[in-house]
Amino acid sequence: AEAMTHLRLSSSLPDVILLDYLMPLENGISFWYALNDDYNLCHLPTVLMTAHEMSPINVIGVRAVVKKPIDEEALLVLMNTLR
Repeated sequence: AEAMTHLRLSSSLPDVILLDYLMPLENGISFWYALNDDYNLCHLPTVLMTAHEMSPINVIGVRAVVKKPIDEEALLVLMNTLR
């Protein structure tokens, strides 16, 4: 909820959103659904990080699922590709 408020009020939007499946107040999936429901934010490419077994097919609309532990260099390449 707090992150969505910041995104909505921000004067500039990120090129890519990186979500962790397990976040402190809400999980990355519920955040993604809130993001997807917002007309002004739903176009932003989203990458989900998780230690769980998932594929992008499990979460329709998430551009990529990155398995933990994360290869930082590969993640940067992926994020630059999605921009």
